Amino acid sequence: EVNLPLAFHPADQRELDDAAHYYALEHPALAIALVDERQRSAVAIKSESVVVSSSQASRPVLSDTEVPYGIFYEVKTNEIRILAIAHLKRRPLYWADRT
Repeated sequence: EVNLPLAFHPADQRELDDAAHYYALEHPALAIALVDERQRSAVAIKSESVVVSSSQASRPVLSDTEVPYGIFYEVKTNEIRILAIAHLKRRPLYWADRT
């Protein structure tokens, strides 16, 4: 089993903070769920990622709610890098040039 460390793109945390702040005003329970699910997803990605070659992937976050988000990440030889947490219906793939 490969045990790669998690790394987060700096913009990922800002985007999560912005989304959580917005939903805290509009729908507080959803804001909490978004933050919690991002953490659960990061842990799941780390435990599921046994790939040693470079690849990009995504995992749904809150996809069963009215606010579908996904967590996008890249598996590298030395780390799993979380690239973005993004709304799946707004500005698709705006984060795609991140490394």
